[in-house]
Amino acid sequence: EWLSLGVFAMTQGEQANGNDLFQLAVNKSGMIRGNYYNALTDTTVPVYGSVDQRSQRAAWTVGGRRERVFEAGFANLSQSETTMLVHFGKERTQQWTLVRMDQSTEAK
Repeated sequence: EWLSLGVFAMTQGEQANGNDLFQLAVNKSGMIRGNYYNALTDTTVPVYGSVDQRSQRAAWTVGGRRERVFEAGFANLSQSETTMLVHFGKERTQQWTLVRMDQSTEAK
């Protein structure tokens, strides 16, 4: 049984709109699944991840690319907006923002 966490646009800095969207869901065992959509390339790729039960951190990857890991506090994914970390391998990490898409926007 899966619980939808929502659809989020990923933005950086002062960006108002994001071209990268995550549709995320979680099951009772803490597995995260969903889709990543890139509006510029019109491509959709599956998302794979999990929630760490101790730290309550959600982490996921896109497709087969394991070198880029997206991470956010699990409870923060219920908010309209939250910061997240994007790890580019072990050498570089950036802070981005996830903005929940309005349900009326999702239906269009």
